[in-house]
Amino acid sequence: MTETSGLGKLLMHLKNYSLGSILVTGAGLISFPIFTRLLSTDEYGLLSLIAVTITFLVAIGKLGLQNPIVRFYSDAESEKDGWNLDKFYATVVYGMLGIGTIATLIWLLVVYVSPDSWWNDPRLKVLFTVTAILVIVRIMESAFANIFRARQLSKRLVIYRVIRKYSILTGIVITLYFISRDLIGLYVATIIVELSAVLILSALVLRNVKLSIKEFSPALLKQMLIFGIPLVGYELAWTLLNIGDRYLIQAYLGASELGVYAAAYSLCDYVRIIVIMSLYQALPPIYIRMWNKKGEAATRAFVEKSLYFYILIGFPVIAGLSVVGPGLLTLLASEKYSSGAVIIPYVIAGMVINGSVAFFSAGLYIHKKGKILMLLTLLSAVVNVILNIILIPEYGITGAAIATLVSYVLLATSNKMVSSKILNIKIPWIPVFKFGFSAILMYIAIIQIVTSSPFFTLILQIFLGGIIYAVAVFSVDTQIRNIARDYLYKFRNR
Repeated sequence: MTETSGLGKLLMHLKNYSLGSILVTGAGLISFPIFTRLLSTDEYGLLSLIAVTITFLVAIGKLGLQNPIVRFYSDAESEKDGWNLDKFYATVVYGMLGIGTIATLIWLLVVYVSPDSWWNDPRLKVLFTVTAILVIVRIMESAFANIFRARQLSKRLVIYRVIRKYSILTGIVITLYFISRDLIGLYVATIIVELSAVLILSALVLRNVKLSIKEFSPALLKQMLIFGIPLVGYELAWTLLNIGDRYLIQAYLGASELGVYAAAYSLCDYVRIIVIMSLYQALPPIYIRMWNKKGEAATRAFVEKSLYFYILIGFPVIAGLSVVGPGLLTLLASEKYSSGAVIIPYVIAGMVINGSVAFFSAGLYIHKKGKILMLLTLLSAVVNVILNIILIPEYGITGAAIATLVSYVLLATSNKMVSSKILNIKIPWIPVFKFGFSAILMYIAIIQIVTSSPFFTLILQIFLGGIIYAVAVFSVDTQIRNIARDYLYKFRNR
């Protein structure tokens, strides 16, 4: 596999994942104004708190096994270490089913024995009990989805995720409007649809697979856990960066401010899902195979080239959402959430910077340095919590956003420094300055655009911002001009 073909594969899978992310985000954008308008700010805050708590529990309950699924599949396929695909499938499915069941039961026990005073809201204990089943459902969905990722069946996985998301949206909307307009009804509809979806996904993944309990391998599960458990720290840190501030905002400022913060954060998260999560899904399986087949030099060249294009996209995302975010938040969520717009520049900048970890940590991931990844992410998570404790009482939700940005910068920087000793991914500093300069020009230009219609202002800012950035980049970067000429030549000679 050459660098060019590697980029082609990345672009193909990135296109699939991005298209799916756009469609999934579309469902989110549809549900976003529905939830923010039907629910009060404190109910929306509780919705956010429950969501991130389930995410945290799923991260713990998986014990990091979703990571070795991608890493070990290629080895099992080639029977490199004595494992075959029959043992791989049986170990993954039965192993994660058992671990997920235990995690769900432990959480139910914790909720049952805990005093009401722990939750600071009488509704939370009931809601946590009702939603506990989502822990095992999402653990199993992660198992099957990552098998699809490992097999590089991105198109099928995307189709599943899109259908699942819109089915959940449909179920929730029908429930809220016609059956029960409260959080219990919302979550019952969610559980029914998600459980049905994961059963369908399991049938698709395991089609033509002889899943026998006899093939379950404790030795393989042990190897996967050795690789995966340290990466739980990575996932928990990632989750803690997203949820640590929610609990502290709830404690310091209350559910209403949490709802305002969560709405603005969710808007940034839709962009993260499209730009960053697609990259995280597409990149690792490709560079792992490239490393096994072509070695270090080809892998480094591929990752560095991919990083160049990520930077090209990242700068306008930060600058653009910083301008259009406040108007978009008010348009989608209503005026009662408009005060949350202050956090958007900090949060989206942090999310884009965090996306660079997918490139900088390639060496650690390839060489299975899970403990190092755990330590780096744990450090960032601890810093995030400390900064939130210091900044939230003084600066409110803005302090929480600043803490998120600083923590993501620390995570990316530490990964770059440590991983460079194994696989040094160079930062293309000249393009960084070129693309950064182009994004600043775009920001200065579109922030001046104001019309009597907020909606028309948003459309003009987005449309003209894209044109301004494209022209500026084309003017200052030779490589972009060469790529544009190549595509134009191919188009003319089709």
